Amino acid sequence: MNKIPVEGQYEYFRCINHDFNSAYKMVNEYVAELYVLPKKMIDTTAPVLTRFISEYTITANGNNAPYETVLEFIQQLDDFASETLELYQEHRIHSMRSKTYLTKLSELNDRNSGRMVSEYAVEYIDLTPELTELHESLKRIKQKADQMVDRLEKLELRWKTLQVKVKVA
Repeated sequence: MNKIPVEGQYEYFRCINHDFNSAYKMVNEYVAELYVLPKKMIDTTAPVLTRFISEYTITANGNNAPYETVLEFIQQLDDFASETLELYQEHRIHSMRSKTYLTKLSELNDRNSGRMVSEYAVEYIDLTPELTELHESLKRIKQKADQMVDRLEKLELRWKTLQVKVKVA
């Protein structure tokens, strides 16, 4: 990027900063909505599963497929909740790093108010690597959140099938 004139580098910074700000807001809302989904799923499934487990009689002949299926589902739900918690931790760390970046940017904005772009452009350009890394990290968080939504949809479908089996057993 060093061969690009300072004005071009500054414009590039401004563009990726704008993209980052938009993506940051969207991903924050998206991930925040995702955090409550494991609890909702547990609240929905727990009463039925608890009743089934407490009332189910394990047979001596070893045919305990319904019980094993329920335990497998509970494990998958627990894994989903744990992975959502991991995503939360990753998102929280990213948010703190983003806050640090935004603080630097705000300080630059305050310090350079009323000055000519040519006097301060390099200071902003110097933030480009940090901004690029934050943006890439945000993309990874979004991808993980998308995967979590896909997993939840599969769990919900599995729950619908399992719910019928549990009520029959």
